[in-house]
Amino acid sequence: MRILLDQGVYDLRNKGNIALLQVAVNRISKIWPDASLQIITLAPYILRLYCPSAYPINPNNPELRSENNSSSINKLISHTPLPVLRLLLEARELAWRHWPHSTQSFISTKFASIPSKKTRSPLELSTDEKKPGTSRQDLTIELIRRFDLFIATGAQYMSDACVDDALRVLDRLEAAALLGIPTAMVGQGLGPFENSDLRSRAKAVLPRVDLIFIREKKVGPALLESFGVNPDRVIFTGDDAIEMAYQLRTKIQGSRIGISMRVAHYTQVNNNHLDAIRTVLHRMTSKYNARLMSVPISHSAHELDDVVIQTLLAGRDNAIVSPWRFDTPREIIKQVGYCRIVVTGAFHTAVFALSQGIPAVCLANSTMYFEKFSGLADQFGVGCWVVDLSDRQLQEKLTQAVDAAWMSAEQVKPQLLEAAARQIKLGQAAYQKLFEVVELKKVFS
Repeated sequence: MRILLDQGVYDLRNKGNIALLQVAVNRISKIWPDASLQIITLAPYILRLYCPSAYPINPNNPELRSENNSSSINKLISHTPLPVLRLLLEARELAWRHWPHSTQSFISTKFASIPSKKTRSPLELSTDEKKPGTSRQDLTIELIRRFDLFIATGAQYMSDACVDDALRVLDRLEAAALLGIPTAMVGQGLGPFENSDLRSRAKAVLPRVDLIFIREKKVGPALLESFGVNPDRVIFTGDDAIEMAYQLRTKIQGSRIGISMRVAHYTQVNNNHLDAIRTVLHRMTSKYNARLMSVPISHSAHELDDVVIQTLLAGRDNAIVSPWRFDTPREIIKQVGYCRIVVTGAFHTAVFALSQGIPAVCLANSTMYFEKFSGLADQFGVGCWVVDLSDRQLQEKLTQAVDAAWMSAEQVKPQLLEAAARQIKLGQAAYQKLFEVVELKKVFS
């Protein structure tokens, strides 16, 4: 059984997406323990750090060869113990931050193969190795035909925020459907879909996907139905990462305020918002004698949550900040576990908190983030406040939300944990349904 996983975004710098990927890999491995799992990525060394049993596939050059890669650096990395590999990646990151022009070749992120114990070691063709006249569609089909199952793992790349990424995933889903290969989309956040090209492709491809697991019920079902997707193929599971966070919960009530924030074109967060948030946070930490804890989710070049959070922590010398960029999702979740509440403009900080029974104050200024956070509030029922950053009374509304979250932390914890456990069961049942669909297709193929 050969299974290809597509995460939509390929730099492996977003800990929320990595958590989704890891849970998907774990669930799939339990269903098909002998399967070869291959994951599309531009960061093969980072993939080995987070999913050592999986094999990397380059998204830009999908045609495969069967020869082993004899590169010395690949051989070295493939035998490097994971703790040492992590230190090397941290060193590379530090060097790039301080000497960006002189360290481009140090453990380059250019694709390189890392052998997997479960599969042979394919290589990607570079652009000039492609056969003349070979189209992108032909190469996509050539990639997909080598697998028995294609899974688009969780995130919210299927939206206007990531049109190019979404279109690539749709191309692969379509290729799999043409070849009769089972397909699934798991842990999906969907929309907005204002881009006409994306809407057109979604309408053409999504109805052909065998199963679509969605993480919220307020937007996804109606949106998929408008695209012509049969409701019987759509299953609400909550976010896959809920399972990981729930498993790491503790009985200890935290005392810190976790803070996470993102400035990107799709969040529509600006400096005025950050100034207001910082003012309220500093006031509330004094009021409750609480320490702020930085909880960055993404270190992608276009997001850099840690840099944004630093502006919110300015003036608070006792804030807790991790210097590392390659913490695992489990380590991030444990950091959240020390908090009594979190204040966040990043989606998975809220997921990691709510799933451990910790209230979340969610900050939104774009349609995409209102929908994401509103979906979370709906599925957890309590303990999740969504604050509109465009509100003229932002500081007052944010203060009220932080007060409410802080005061209700003990009261809402059992209800939040119950909601998390319920969603985990739904997710596990959905993956079992995927197994049944795939096995049924085998019978009739």
